Amino acid sequence: MDARDGPGDPGAGLLPGALSSYRPLADYGLIGDCHTAALVSADGSVDWLCAPRFDSPWVFGWLLDARNGGSFSVQPVGRFESRQEYLGYSGVLRTTFSTAGGSVTLTDFMSLHAGRAHGHSPRWRRPIAWCAS
Repeated sequence: MDARDGPGDPGAGLLPGALSSYRPLADYGLIGDCHTAALVSADGSVDWLCAPRFDSPWVFGWLLDARNGGSFSVQPVGRFESRQEYLGYSGVLRTTFSTAGGSVTLTDFMSLHAGRAHGHSPRWRRPIAWCAS
């Protein structure tokens, strides 16, 4: 489990050029749809996404550039612990946040669909479920 104070800027507190302050790749889950992929951190931040294809420019690129790369984050306000797991043998990534007031489950996946590679639009899904204690 990972304990953090949220919400926060994933680049907060980083010194310019301080590579040791970036999250290790092992702290990320990967979701994809055979055309593109995103890296989701255990604190609910999508720090890498290139779209609509792997060779496209990044949409979120904090992983490589904390100052200008951008990210998209969903996380509880205040103190929380989190854990990440894949559902079965699927590409569905579930991040569970535990807080003093309950738990929140964030599910990330990209749905596969048939179509032309050049006209492809990623179908990233991010449902959220809340359970109060």
